[in-house]
Amino acid sequence: MFSAAAFTNVSTDTVDLLGSGYALKTLDWSYEYDGSQFPKQQDAGQQPAHSFVRRVVVNITVQLLGSSQSAYWTSRNTFAKAFLVRDGAQTDYQHGRLTVTPQGGSAMYLDCNITGLSLPLAFDESAAFLSTATVSLRADRGYWRTVSGDTVVYF
Repeated sequence: MFSAAAFTNVSTDTVDLLGSGYALKTLDWSYEYDGSQFPKQQDAGQQPAHSFVRRVVVNITVQLLGSSQSAYWTSRNTFAKAFLVRDGAQTDYQHGRLTVTPQGGSAMYLDCNITGLSLPLAFDESAAFLSTATVSLRADRGYWRTVSGDTVVYF
């Protein structure tokens, strides 16, 4: 589905979600709409409403893999370093940028905030040097943008 998928935080720590040590399982998003109604017009009860895309909410599930125990911990630490919000960075407008390139398409990005991170260490998976992490992101700009021209992508 994607030929590239990466997240870079404001400290420029980057994790390649399709790179060695990671198996991207899901990357899905939904659009949140919001708007306000006009005052009543003409007929009683006629209240047309404007509805706008306000946010994009992204959920990512990734398996962290390692061929050895040290390779696993390297992958896990790189992932955590990219997705944990830095102390002092809580006031930043965006925590980072998610960039994806669909197969046969152009690179797109979302400037987003990290709203959730789960990095469990399941003991039944640890023997195989893998665990599953989930990340939730929110982009308040509301649309994917092209990397080359910063134009809206309806995707």
